Amino acid sequence: MKNILVPTDFSDCALNALKFAAELAKKDNATVHLAHIYQRVISNDTAFNIELEADIITKEKENFETYVHSLSEEDYLKGVKIESSIVSVYKLWDILVMDRYEDIDMIVMGSNGVDGVQELFVGTNAQKFVQLAECPVIVIKDQTKIADIKSIVFTSDFKKEVIPRFKVIQKFANSIGAKLHFLKIRVPKDYIREEEEMAEIAHFVRETGVDSNEVSVYQSVSVERGIIKFCEDMDAGMVAIETHGRTGLGHLIHDNIAESLANHSVIPLFSVKIQQDQDTLTSAVAHFLSDKNLIAKIV
Repeated sequence: MKNILVPTDFSDCALNALKFAAELAKKDNATVHLAHIYQRVISNDTAFNIELEADIITKEKENFETYVHSLSEEDYLKGVKIESSIVSVYKLWDILVMDRYEDIDMIVMGSNGVDGVQELFVGTNAQKFVQLAECPVIVIKDQTKIADIKSIVFTSDFKKEVIPRFKVIQKFANSIGAKLHFLKIRVPKDYIREEEEMAEIAHFVRETGVDSNEVSVYQSVSVERGIIKFCEDMDAGMVAIETHGRTGLGHLIHDNIAESLANHSVIPLFSVKIQQDQDTLTSAVAHFLSDKNLIAKIV
């Protein structure tokens, strides 16, 4: 890992993310890219936009320069290579497709989380980064040191497409000296798939060499609640999860647990995006088209 992106809005949770990223950078001799991202003002008056944008850029640059200078004397950044930048975007996650950040290996970002109606309509920036980023994303809320993370709960459906990206999670756990625990949450609607699920777990174990005794199947009324409760029981320091980065209809049908955990999990979240092969996509579409009840609910 050579390049770590840390978005900042000068908040405490963003500062917590920077401190964690600095620790990671020291371990791997990586560069921390500290990026202040602010949203452009949109108006029908083009002249107004240009004038206002110029004024905002000046103020944002002054604030950012002051902030970066204040960090320069901090002990936790000593010996860490820092590259700072300020980015003007229409949507905060537009930064993910910018050329200047194409070599980013990991994103570490802070999140306060939101709930209720606010979550339903706007979500959080962390949710969008988890959903859209191609590289791993770590979401930090409270101040966390690497030494605090003695165990990581990897929660998954353990399907075959997870295996290649699992190695990323495994490598990260090894690099910080954390023990991995493996979790499959079973909700009531999954009971009819019990035999199929066990076969998927068995395949995962064979392909990865994971000890089958370390895989826990935990029953819960919802996946998210089950994950959070299991992590509490295990006193886990981090939860790791894969996400398909679904949008649109796929996102509506399949609860994106990674995004929800980015909001609600107190402990850090490590998210890795996996790619579905064509067979998996075809199967998902076929399942959707065959589920008349689900289609009726959407229509």
